[in-house]
Amino acid sequence: MLNKYILKNIIFLVSLTITLSFLSCTNQLRKEKTAVKFVILGNSFPSSPFKGFSENLPYIINSINQTNPDFIIYTGNIINGNSKNEGIIKKDIERQYKLFHFENHKKALIYYTVLGEKDLHNNSSSLYTIYTKKQLNYSFNHGNTHFIIFNNVKCKESISFKKRVSWLYKDLIKHKDYPKIYIITHNSFFSKKNKLTNNGIKFHNIIKNYKIDAVISGQKNLYYQSKFDNIRYINSGTKGFTEDDRFYKGTNYFVYSSSKNSLNIIKKKIKYISE
Repeated sequence: MLNKYILKNIIFLVSLTITLSFLSCTNQLRKEKTAVKFVILGNSFPSSPFKGFSENLPYIINSINQTNPDFIIYTGNIINGNSKNEGIIKKDIERQYKLFHFENHKKALIYYTVLGEKDLHNNSSSLYTIYTKKQLNYSFNHGNTHFIIFNNVKCKESISFKKRVSWLYKDLIKHKDYPKIYIITHNSFFSKKNKLTNNGIKFHNIIKNYKIDAVISGQKNLYYQSKFDNIRYINSGTKGFTEDDRFYKGTNYFVYSSSKNSLNIIKKKIKYISE
């Protein structure tokens, strides 16, 4: 009996040691993995919701693939959607989402999405959720970096700003020990005049108490940034995905390289390629 008791205790202690060792290694790995490279782009919607797709998107995705990012974040307006009143029906929306998904998966790229106004149909985000398999508000981790997708586009399914901020607050508490945190939105919470919007002030009052590295948005095709209470706000708007944009001279996508002590941003523009 004594031998069996001793044996059980030995087995328990060995199992406990292995488990603690595994957890220690996992935590150490999370602490050590500081570098992450990700691409930001948006407004990749096609000129027409009824036929074809964004002609330059395959070439831009190919260019992105050559930069070898860990993943892509689309900051909204990935399709040309709107209402039935404009003649756009469910089939038009579904076709665009399928083509968008196909172009990204040809290169086996990992991507995350943010809801934009053009991603809606009849003011609903239901098709967006079905085809992107993403909620309106969600978060994910990459190594020791925490990413938060915060929806600030109004639609039938969106919850009140107060509830969204409450969700954000809980997510920040849960992940406050992560050394790097980025928040991604569609609409910018600040203007080019370095002023926070009304909702931006409410939003900022929540996040200023946490170590947020940057709030990144993708509104329109503009690039500007500011800093409030040591938090960087960066609008990384892009364009140049369709034949209508063939003379566009701005940025197609941004490459963000985040490390322990820095965040570097590189603008990328590729020449429009006609068939």
